[in-house]
Amino acid sequence: VATGVHGISLYQLQVSARNRRFLAGQNALGRDALHEYVLFQCAEQVLLRAGFSKNHFTHFARASDQNLYYRHPTRGEDLLALGPTASGVLGGYYYRHAELDRYLEDRRGQGLEGGMTETPDETRLGPAMIELMSGIACPTTLAAVGAEDLLDRWRAHGLVRSLAPADRLALTANGSWFVRAMMQEVEASSRGL
Repeated sequence: VATGVHGISLYQLQVSARNRRFLAGQNALGRDALHEYVLFQCAEQVLLRAGFSKNHFTHFARASDQNLYYRHPTRGEDLLALGPTASGVLGGYYYRHAELDRYLEDRRGQGLEGGMTETPDETRLGPAMIELMSGIACPTTLAAVGAEDLLDRWRAHGLVRSLAPADRLALTANGSWFVRAMMQEVEASSRGL
């Protein structure tokens, strides 16, 4: 906060083949989920008190940080992703570039290989999922997919809090931590499960 950075992303380190050996050498492969959860809770409080706001479920920003990469769906924009491991979307077609070694070896330029087209259900649920990923829960958007019944329970469990304007709710640190489960609940609720 004191450095004056415009944005900070907080999330659990993803362990993969690329970093597993390094983490093992640092004796950091073991994870303490409760410790990480508490650290995330504390970090959110520090950042909110310092004037940051959430513009993605794990990104805290000052006003000058628009977090353009993660918020492209809220603007209805496609995302042309270039480079190894980059993810992009063109219309309803989502793709991810190959891992670094395959990307560097690929002389044919097949960067969009391995993508998938959005299903009608994913298209229908998209606005609600995009809002949750942006750290917001809008009652009208959830109602449009038949999942408005979740809001009272999310409030009771401290997953969302009121946000101005009054027709929107913001994910709390708990909501950000459990956003994947919230998205699964929206999907299940919209199907009447």
